[in-house]
Amino acid sequence: MVFNTVGTMIIENYGWQAGYVGLALIGAALVLPFTLFVVRSKPSDLGLRPYGEEDGTCFADSLAENETGVAGAGGSSSMEWTRLNVRLFWGVLIFTSTLSLAGALQPHLPAYSTSIGFAASFASLALSLSMLGVILCKAGIGYLNDKIGAAGAMIVGISAGLLGTVFLYNARLSLLALFTGSFFYGIIASLAVVSTPLIVRIIFPLRHYNAIYSRVTMGTTFFSAIGVAFYGFLFDLNNSYRLSFVFIYVMTIIALIAGAQTIRAGQSQNSKQSVQL
Repeated sequence: MVFNTVGTMIIENYGWQAGYVGLALIGAALVLPFTLFVVRSKPSDLGLRPYGEEDGTCFADSLAENETGVAGAGGSSSMEWTRLNVRLFWGVLIFTSTLSLAGALQPHLPAYSTSIGFAASFASLALSLSMLGVILCKAGIGYLNDKIGAAGAMIVGISAGLLGTVFLYNARLSLLALFTGSFFYGIIASLAVVSTPLIVRIIFPLRHYNAIYSRVTMGTTFFSAIGVAFYGFLFDLNNSYRLSFVFIYVMTIIALIAGAQTIRAGQSQNSKQSVQL
């Protein structure tokens, strides 16, 4: 976040080659000592035992025993997936995929800022503010999830992100609009990462969390990757980012509807199962 501005200053004064070398040296000075002398590969390196180990039994082993018990009581483990609601899975996948697409404009913020007339230093600062929004969103959404639930936190986050997109669309009006929009747009860029595991955790059994979340994140990664190129393609169509913002509005609204409906259906299903038990 900080080095976007630092790198821009170096590049403007000394050129691209000096800028890349300077950032590489700074990165090495910050990362390598910590990696070599602080990070450890095993808990035993610090005189600790693996997390979850208790009385010589590893948590993973006890979890495997629980899975075996569940399979034995309710059928073979191969039937576990049949108990999941496919509609809920696809709802979560649509939610995280559309949000990933909506948030993929973030790497284009410097290019967008310069395309509407702002200097490179302001463009890099806009990207830094967007990253700050990502950081604060991760803490804020977690806090709201504890206070008002996953659905409420998701609605607040998406609403704030949409507000940021509106500011960005009108950023040519003032520098304040650019900075405000960049900050709040960062919320959209992080919601797919923050809200998705919270939603999966509340609507699916805990024993299925790893299997479901790993599959859902494939959509997050895929659409984040193609989204960056897609926005570049939209810009090339008319030398403007206006179509990109329209697309972001549509994707964000779809994500809001998919997320809200999936949470409602999942909580309703869990309530029915609780009553039956």
